[in-house]
Amino acid sequence: MKPFYSALHNHVNEVAYDAGKKQGILVSRYIRKAWVDLCKSHLQEAKWFHSGYTPSYEEYIENACLSTAVPLEIVHLFIWANNPLNEEALRCLSQHHHDIVRFTSLILRLTNDKATSLNEMKRGDTPKAVECYMNSAKVSISDAQDNINSQINEAWKKMNKIGFEDNPAFSKIFIEFSTNVAKVAQYIYQHGDEHGVKSIFFEPIPLDYASFSNKIILG
Repeated sequence: MKPFYSALHNHVNEVAYDAGKKQGILVSRYIRKAWVDLCKSHLQEAKWFHSGYTPSYEEYIENACLSTAVPLEIVHLFIWANNPLNEEALRCLSQHHHDIVRFTSLILRLTNDKATSLNEMKRGDTPKAVECYMNSAKVSISDAQDNINSQINEAWKKMNKIGFEDNPAFSKIFIEFSTNVAKVAQYIYQHGDEHGVKSIFFEPIPLDYASFSNKIILG
């Protein structure tokens, strides 16, 4: 772990130094907080798994939106995409208080879980959104997936609204980058787990591009 920690420490310092030189703002504490939040969220998932605990849906989502690493990505995006850098806006993002953090994280998490939950449930993996909602609401897997689809749609409505708002603290390119994170997640998981180990090693991309394209289009 020491080499990993050393590399991460150096990365944070390099980003903070470059941002400080260009923008005149000390950003290291915001980057460190984002990394700490990510590590804590993964540790929480590990504790749930090893104790056999199934969290409530609300409890799961609160932690899972952090474990997506979206809040970490958005802090980095904001530092590089905004000039001048608004420190109050950066503080808001690092504390996950802005809707763009919440809804980008939610879309990535729910699209991922909806696509991969069946296989992960069979493997006995950490409970995901579908399983937690089934357990909390006492509903079938079909009803849980319908609810999650509805939440994804509502999150997209909120994201689209953010895209049309004029907020001087957030540059248009930052909003576009953040929205693209959610778009990529939707694209990757719309037909299931298209980037997992199985799809890479046991079901490799065919050399016949036409047949691969048909698979994507037809699902």
